[in-house]
Amino acid sequence: MICFFLEGIPSIILCNLSNNTKARLYHCLLARNRLKSRIIYFNWRIHLQFSCIIDSFYAKVLTLNAEFHFRIILISAFQIIFWLFWYLAYLPAYYYWGTNMSWKVGSFTIPTNWFDACNALFCIISGPLTAMLWHKLESRPQGDISLFKKLGIALGFLGCGYIFYAIVDIARGSGKPSCLLLVIFLVFLTLGEMFFSPLGSAFIAEYSPSRLMAIMMSVWSLGIFFAAKLYAYVYQFAFGGHFKFTHACIGVAIAAFLCTVILFAMDKPLRSLVEKKEDQAEA
Repeated sequence: MICFFLEGIPSIILCNLSNNTKARLYHCLLARNRLKSRIIYFNWRIHLQFSCIIDSFYAKVLTLNAEFHFRIILISAFQIIFWLFWYLAYLPAYYYWGTNMSWKVGSFTIPTNWFDACNALFCIISGPLTAMLWHKLESRPQGDISLFKKLGIALGFLGCGYIFYAIVDIARGSGKPSCLLLVIFLVFLTLGEMFFSPLGSAFIAEYSPSRLMAIMMSVWSLGIFFAAKLYAYVYQFAFGGHFKFTHACIGVAIAAFLCTVILFAMDKPLRSLVEKKEDQAEA
């Protein structure tokens, strides 16, 4: 037995060791091998438990109600459209209106990046107002309007903003109107954002199973990622010279209004999916 454990030690060393030293070395090697066996067993148990957790997780994901998957995918799809049009709105302000509007107020030249800053200011101002609106709507006998209608209204506001872009471009002729007109566009942009942005996260938080909350929030953020990646290509196609600026704005507005109509038309069947008990979604 001792020879078996001392097998890997050169014989020239073993010959010079006393029997007591060999016995001590044997016990050390024996303890080492026991420790290695326990570590291997411990790692195996961890691997087994982790594999069970992963298998259980995917089993739960695959057995989730298909209706839950459908509504998440649908809202995410319309979310991409919303944020695509929302991000797209900034580029005409910088690249088209930057040269076709007067950015002077008296002797002061307004920096174009104030356009972005004004949106943040308007969100701060409109936050309490929209909260009061949601509270008032919720206190009605019929309750608040659904998330799907709010998303449709948000897209409608974006469509109105692009229509405003087109009207200003037609009305200006060959002149340069004041950039202060963009404040009206920012009102439409901000209202669209306030009608949709906070409510999407609330939808995920309310109807997503708790064990999948982080994943569903990631899916939601993934939609914003796709919108941020795509809007430059859409701008290149729509506003890059293929169409007149006015026609491009009207085209984007028509697409937004079409999404509004679809969401309002599908509101009743979509609401029937989310009005089911939460324990059905957890099952």
